[in-house]
Formats: sequence, structure tokens, C-alpha cells
Amino acid sequence: MAKVTGSFESVYRGVSEQVPQARRSGQMAEQVNMISDPVRGVVRRHGSQFLNAFQLSGADLTEAQQAELARKYTTMPYHCNGREYELFYAKEGVSGYPGAVPVIAYDKLAQKILPTVLYGGLAGLLNTAGVSSMVNIGKFVFIAANGFAPTYHFATNMVETAAQRLGVLWIRNGGFSRTYTLKLTMVDGSVKTVTYTTPAATYQGTLNTSDIPYDEAKPWLYQQAVANRTNAYNTAVTQHIATATAAIAPDAIAREMQSRIVAAIGSTQVAADGAYVLWNQLANVAYASMDDGGDDSYARVNAFSVDTVEKLVPRAYNGMLMKVAAKRSNNKDAFYMRAVTKDGSMFGEVTWKEAAAQVIQPMQVFNIGYVHNGTFYIGGTPAELNTVTSGAANCPLFKDSVVGDSNSQPLPQLFGRQIDYLGVFQDRLIIGTGSTLMCSRPGDYFNWFRQTVLDVLDNDPIEMYALGSEDDTIKWDTSFDRNHVLFGRKFQYVLPGRTPLTPKNPSIQIMSANEDAI
Repeated sequence: MAKVTGSFESVYRGVSEQVPQARRSGQMAEQVNMISDPVRGVVRRHGSQFLNAFQLSGADLTEAQQAELARKYTTMPYHCNGREYELFYAKEGVSGYPGAVPVIAYDKLAQKILPTVLYGGLAGLLNTAGVSSMVNIGKFVFIAANGFAPTYHFATNMVETAAQRLGVLWIRNGGFSRTYTLKLTMVDGSVKTVTYTTPAATYQGTLNTSDIPYDEAKPWLYQQAVANRTNAYNTAVTQHIATATAAIAPDAIAREMQSRIVAAIGSTQVAADGAYVLWNQLANVAYASMDDGGDDSYARVNAFSVDTVEKLVPRAYNGMLMKVAAKRSNNKDAFYMRAVTKDGSMFGEVTWKEAAAQVIQPMQVFNIGYVHNGTFYIGGTPAELNTVTSGAANCPLFKDSVVGDSNSQPLPQLFGRQIDYLGVFQDRLIIGTGSTLMCSRPGDYFNWFRQTVLDVLDNDPIEMYALGSEDDTIKWDTSFDRNHVLFGRKFQYVLPGRTPLTPKNPSIQIMSANEDAI
């Protein structure tokens, strides 16, 4: 008689339709009204309770059309102002079904369907294209549309525009016999050179009494003539010293340079203000350089660019923009400083703050949804959502870039490409385009730009992708053991959750390669 002994290792690893020999240990062929629970083992399935029934379309559809429409929808929980909703959203367009809306909000507490209002062109695109991804952050839900590439406006290079052709010459100090040379490059390419040399410290005349005749009969006349000429010479020396000393004062040099600049460029749009000479955009000066006859410590000029931030002048036009780029450097080393007058005047004492020469202004990126007074509103932009809710949503606007140019602050890849994934990790909004992830600033979800090009800060946005995954598309996510697991069409990725995600240690790794795991 045969003897059979042994036991199952577990019975809660789910159901497998494979042949018995191919099943993993603990997998069953069938479970009826049971759920495999890793904690309690196999437990009885809880009963279902009917809550509500509704039509996805407001029009009468055939049974086949209703089934076809229902297959386009999936669900996602949504919390807004302490209330829980369930969102039914279509992954494909529903414009072919009269009365159908792409996103439907179900109020779980009131057990009713909320009316949906779409406002704006991008919101309307959800009808024809469907939803590519959604994420709920705070009281808002962000909804990306299929086939739409986020748009932006690239402001003109402000440091090179006519409005920024401002210049300031600062005479810091004066010296005897010192030559100040200012070279002005005009808009038409011509170069005007303005030169001024201060008086010498010593009187250039000489005392000569050899031509005075001597009369032996009247020697006192000779002595008187010599004395008169000596006194005249001493007076001239004294006057020269006074005149030369006054001429080397910064204010005097500035006035002299101002008059010579007007004569050189043929424009009256040049003024002197104390030790400063300033000209506006009507003077048509594109660039300027200054040689003070020494080590550049006696005079400085600000027009278009300087090579160090220390050479920025303490008084300037309000709003004047300067490029700071070291000599023999590439454009990636450049940054920009804007002058802000302390009293708000047109010209005066200023504080220099880092600014942007080329401003990236996000226009349309994704839709924003919000529940207000029993209605689910979807706006194509934050401004449109605020408009359709009469300001009740109070949604923050997309942030513009505040520093750099196209070299030091390149355009994020989320612009011009369809958004395939939206998520949140460590209080950063994650926008996925293909396999590239753009992580916003922590808590500032609509800000995707650096605060300064001079340093990398921990709360700066992050743009990253895993090496070798350039042709992948990330579509879904889940959390596992504090980590953020991302699912692409070809690979699966992990964002480690035990360490802070910062620009100094961006970490996204390929975890596995199970194709079509999404």
C-alpha cells in the first residue's frame, strides 16, 4: 500500500490558469467567493452592495454602443475639500457618443453623479482625444489629454532688444594726467571713441626773467619787475593747482565725458548725474567698453555685459538688464542681473537681482479639475479654471522661468511632447513624456524652472531619465516599500524612497524588463 505525505506551503498565492505542473506552489486552479489574503490566508469574499447606476451618455444608445462606450472608461479616486469622489475617465475620445463626457465625478457620500463642465480649448480636447493620465494633488486633479503637446511662449532675448540698450558710465575716481577712453559700438556697427585726459598735477609754464633789462642807475626797477613776474608765475601755479584739482573730481570728469559723448554720437540722449553718465535706448549704443588708463578701478561702464558681477554699478536705470559673462567663456557660464531702484525712480541707487534674459512662459500644459457647488469643473489652464469657478478654485498659475537663457536654462522636454504620465512623489509633481520625468519643485507643482544658475539647490526641479530607456514610454506607477515604481512599455523603474530626491542625486533605475507590463 502506497503512503503519501506532505503539505501545501501556502494557499494564498492566487489563481493560475496554467496546467497543474506549471503552477507555483500555493496557486489554486479555482476560487469561488474567496480572496487570497497574504495576512489571513484564504478568506471569504465580502458581499457587494448596490450603490448607484447611471448612463455614461445622455443620449439613448444601443446596448452594443453602451458596452463599447463603457470599455473606454476606467476609474480613479479623487479627494477634494475633505470629500471623496470616484472619477470615471475615458482613455479614448467619446465625441462619437452624443451626450457622453470624458470625465465623470461620482460623489460617494451623496451617492450621485455630478454634472461636468469643460471650459477652454484644451478641456474640450478631452472629448475627442481622451485622457492620457491623471493625478490628484490636494483639492485639484490634473488631467493630461491624449495627443496634446504642452505649449509655451519664449520671450524675446531681452538683453539684446532695443528697450535694453541702456548704458551707465561710472567715474569712480580721478587722477592727474589720466586718460579715459570710452569705445561705443553703435547699433549700425560703427565704433565711436571718446577720449579725455585730465590736467597734469604740475604747472606746465616756466619762470623766465632773463629778458628783463637791468638799469644800474635804477636797480629797484629791475627788482620790482622780477618780483612782479615771479608773483604772476606763482599765481598761475596756484590757479592751475586749483583748476586741475577740481578737474579730476569724478563729477567734473563725468560732465566732460558727457559733452564729448554727445559730440561723438550726435545724440542728446546722454545726461550727467553726479559721477555718472547715462544714456537711454534712443542713443542707439549697442555695446561699450572703458579704459581708465590703469587697472579699471577708476571708471566702469555698464552696457549690455560685464565680465564679473563686481563691475556692476551702484546706480543705474530701473529694470536695466546686464549679462555677466567671464572673458573667454562659453555662453553656458553667463547669467543675468536686473537693476531695481530702491525708491522706484527711473534712475537711482539700485539692488542687482538675478533675472532671466529669455523667459519661458508655459501656456497650456494639462487640464485642472475641481469640484465647486456640486459641479465638477475642468479648465484647460489654471486661469480658465479660476474663471469658470468665479475664483472659487483659487488655483495657482503656471510659473515662468526667472533666471538664465536658452543655454543656462534649457527648455524642459515636457514642452512640445505629449504627456504620458502624471504622478506625485516626495511632494513633487512628476510629468512624464516618454521616458523623461520632470519633477517640479517640492510643494510648488507648477514651477519647473531653477531659482538660480549659479548653484544647484535641493528644492530645484529635476529632469531625468534612466540610461538605455530613451525609446520607452512610462504610463503608470505604484508605491512599494516607500519606493515609487514606474511602469513603462518596455521597462519598470524605481525611484528610491528612503533618500530625498534632489537635483544633486537624481536616481531613477531600471528595475526589470517585462515588456507591456502596464
